[in-house]
Amino acid sequence: KELGSAEKHLGGVNGVAFFNNGASLATVSTDQLVRLWDVPSLTEKGKLKIHRWRITSVSASSDGAWIASASEGGVIKFIDASGKEVGEVKGEEKPIVSVAFSPKAPVLAYATESGKICFYDVSKMAGGAESTIPDETRANSIAWSPDGKSVVAGCQDGKVYLLDVEKSAFQPVKMGHERPFLGVAFSPDGAWIASACMDRSVRLMRVK
Repeated sequence: KELGSAEKHLGGVNGVAFFNNGASLATVSTDQLVRLWDVPSLTEKGKLKIHRWRITSVSASSDGAWIASASEGGVIKFIDASGKEVGEVKGEEKPIVSVAFSPKAPVLAYATESGKICFYDVSKMAGGAESTIPDETRANSIAWSPDGKSVVAGCQDGKVYLLDVEKSAFQPVKMGHERPFLGVAFSPDGAWIASACMDRSVRLMRVK
């Protein structure tokens, strides 16, 4: 049952993320705005013009304390649960394509257009390891495993890789796609990866 809708963004909505223990929703758009909404009324609680470029992705930390939004300008902005900007990461000048918080720690993974997956410790506001995806491709979508030990990357060339975060090692996963990925996700028990692709297919792969 649909509970409501909101149409205040002036561009395509590129991402949504629940925060504040599910009581709030953050949305990001090509209109360069981060909008904050009450759940389930979808009453707008705030609007932030903190990016100078189109926003590509958004993620909220598992405790709901942090929201990260990334842009085509290579900048990540951090917002706290009250809607206040509290920090930023200036990465490469190329776009940041996807961001995802670890479910186990205040660590953000982000994928760049240049083919890197990078990590940032929000509690320390400090960067960490970087790993380059094989075969000169880039991730279009990334997601953490529930145990916080791996990141799955669905790539522009239709390939999928599992990144062992501790070892900085990539393992290919044969999903059978040949066109760019639009989304990837782990099942809650970490046993399955789901993928969505521009070939109009959705696939499931058992990884445990």
